[in-house]
Formats: sequence, C-alpha cells, structure tokens
Amino acid sequence: MTTRLQNVVVKEVSLVPKGANNKRIFLRKDSGMEDNTVALEKAVAEAAAATVALEKAAAEQKALTERLEALEKAALDAAAATAAEKVALEKAAADANAKAVELEKALATEKEAKEVAESIQKAADTFKNLPEKAEVLGPLLRTVRKADAAAADAIEALLKKVDAISKGALDTAGSAKGEDAPKSAWEEIEKRAKALVIEKKATTFAAAVDQVMVADKALYNQYQSEKR
Repeated sequence: MTTRLQNVVVKEVSLVPKGANNKRIFLRKDSGMEDNTVALEKAVAEAAAATVALEKAAAEQKALTERLEALEKAALDAAAATAAEKVALEKAAADANAKAVELEKALATEKEAKEVAESIQKAADTFKNLPEKAEVLGPLLRTVRKADAAAADAIEALLKKVDAISKGALDTAGSAKGEDAPKSAWEEIEKRAKALVIEKKATTFAAAVDQVMVADKALYNQYQSEKR
C-alpha cells in the first residue's frame, strides 16, 4: 500500500545503490496524478454520500417497518376489542331478553291470578244458591269463556235460572217447615210462583209472583186484605 505525501517541499533527492532500510521506495511524477486524485476523492465522497443515503434509507425502512408493525398491532387490538364488545353486547342482549321473558311470564301469571279471583268473586255473587263452590265454578266458567264467549253466556244464563229455581226451593223449604198447606194468601202465592219457576213457566221468582196475582184475582185480593 502506497502513502501519498502532500505539501512536501523537496530540496534534494539522493540516489544510493542500496537502501539502508531494506525497503523499496517508488517515486512517480505524473501530470495526470492530480486529476486521478481528485476523481478518487470525488468517488470516495460519492461513495460516502451513497453510504449515508443508504443508511438513511435503511433507517427510514426500519421506521416504516416499525410503523407498519405498530399499525398491524393496533388493528389486531381493535379487532379483539370489537370482538369482545360484540360478545358483551350479545350477552347483554341475551340477559335483557331473558329478563323480558321472565317479566312477561310474571305479568301473565299475575293477570291470570287476577282473572281467576274475579271469576270466583263473580260466581259467588251471581250463583249463591248452587251446590257447586264458587272456587270451582268461577275458574271453570272463565275457561269456557276464553274458548267460546257465546257458549259461556249461554251456560251462565242457564245457571242463573237454576240458581233462581234453587233459591225458590230453599225459600219454600224454609217457610213451610214441613207443613203442606199454606196458612196465608202470600204463602199460597209464593208456593204457586215457585212451582212456575220449577216448571220453567217463569224466568224469575218475581215474574212468577206477578203471574200468580194476575191469574188469581181472589187470591190477590185476599193477599191485600191480609196486608191491611
């Protein structure tokens, strides 16, 4: 490898047959040497610049790769968060739906219990003289009404008639107390009226009483006399 000497002022060059340092020294003077040196320096400078540019490009590539990796990680995190949020929303929706179903069942149960209680009260108020208990008759009529309202109306109308007949029979049994013949005009009217109800010639006991009084004026007059 040669060593370039610059800015050297040579005053004397001595030539000897044999060097004392056992090294060969090559001296050359070339007019194009300086141009080659400039070109070499330029090439070295360009190479250095190219190296700097390459290093800069490598740094930018590394930064871009890191940025891309960060974006990919952020995208994966966002996807995971979205999936987790979706699962949470689906769970919340399922819980809300389950609560709605439970609430609907509770409301239906409460509504049914209220309707059953109302049907029992109605049966107790309407059919006081029937042997069947209101706790049984009321829910039964409610079930029939839910299936066929017209049939329920017909059954209730029939039961009302039976209830009226039962009431008349009970009243007769209570007033007669084992005696066959009535002792007053009213007892006779009552007896005939109850018979009309039983024979279904009158819809109610009051209507039957009116029929008896209209049909038998003498009995009616006797009743008015007894009242006075």
